[in-house]
Amino acid sequence: MPKKYRFNLELPGVDESRLAELLEATGAASRTEVIRRALENYSALVSQSAEGNRIYVGKDRSHITGEIIIPNLGPLRSKRE
Repeated sequence: MPKKYRFNLELPGVDESRLAELLEATGAASRTEVIRRALENYSALVSQSAEGNRIYVGKDRSHITGEIIIPNLGPLRSKRE
């Protein structure tokens, strides 16, 4: 089993509200699960962006309504660093 880490997270009220809304909207079991899912998704977005791929939003390929821009990535480090 992977090693687990415990930490405290201080959020402004607005972010706590967003976290609670996501908890309810996604049916996640806990705030931890919401954060874990968010981290997985952010990691995937950053990886795709780093490879030069663009991330589009739309109902299907013929109805693209927007693009997700990942700001302030800076230089990405390899997992070994």
